[in-house]
Amino acid sequence: MVAGFDRASYRQSTLLDVVEVWGEPGGTQVEAWVKNVGGSRIISVERSDVFFGPSGALQGLPYGGSGCTAPCWSYEFENDVEWNPRATLHVTLQLASPLAMGTHYTLTFVASNGAVASGLLPMPGVERYYLHNNPSPPVGDTASQTLLPFDKTLSTATTLYNYDSDRDADAGLLIAAGGSGPAETGTTLHQSWRTSAFAADQVIDGNVTVVLASAIQNFSLSVAGSITVYLRHYDGASYTEIASGSLTESDWQAGSGTWVVKTLSIPAVDYTVPATDMLELKLIVDSSSGADMWFAYDTSTYTSRIELP
Repeated sequence: MVAGFDRASYRQSTLLDVVEVWGEPGGTQVEAWVKNVGGSRIISVERSDVFFGPSGALQGLPYGGSGCTAPCWSYEFENDVEWNPRATLHVTLQLASPLAMGTHYTLTFVASNGAVASGLLPMPGVERYYLHNNPSPPVGDTASQTLLPFDKTLSTATTLYNYDSDRDADAGLLIAAGGSGPAETGTTLHQSWRTSAFAADQVIDGNVTVVLASAIQNFSLSVAGSITVYLRHYDGASYTEIASGSLTESDWQAGSGTWVVKTLSIPAVDYTVPATDMLELKLIVDSSSGADMWFAYDTSTYTSRIELP
């Protein structure tokens, strides 16, 4: 008598281990390595199920094979020609949407025989510090103020007021072209924002991003704009320049007759602001700008900010 196939025993002898899951923020490809740590060969790998997504909201991806179009997954054997015990499967996922910073993802692999293993892919997060007027949230027009606060509080204001009634009658803040360097003192040539004193060391390790809602004055079209931001450490008495970044565009508005959001990156910052000290962001409009510029912030629509890794 020939013994029948014992599916339960086969399943118990087939164990998986997700060794690693890899992906980068903003990327649309995820790679995973799944090892067969059981005692049986796994067949029909393409009939396996792959689920991926933010933890608690997984979605299945169809098998597509090498070179498939997102969303899909494919595989190759790392150290064997079949998925035998101790062999590792290299799984590649092509995603329809990029990986988001600060989001924790889960990959679950269900083999064709029902064996299951999961792995985590946490994306590094960012700390968002929003630029404010004073008072914040704004309740009306104010005169310009050389030093303003920025913190992690997202504004609830729905109206963009005039933040420099002593300069013009327009909403937002005007900074005149012609600023020069981090030591610029001209009140119309720069604007600074500063945190309160940090309760603990503030470690900055990676790319710093500055997001600004901005415009050429009067929303003038076909005019060049050029800005520079300086990241500075303030200890209550003196400054240390941490890093800086610039953005120049020959047609700042790019055909838009309203506020445009620009993103400026300051790469590879490696600095620690000690506890009790402060971080400052200083903004100037360079002399190469074709006109003075406006900036919008501290509303629920215009969320100008700095993002720290």
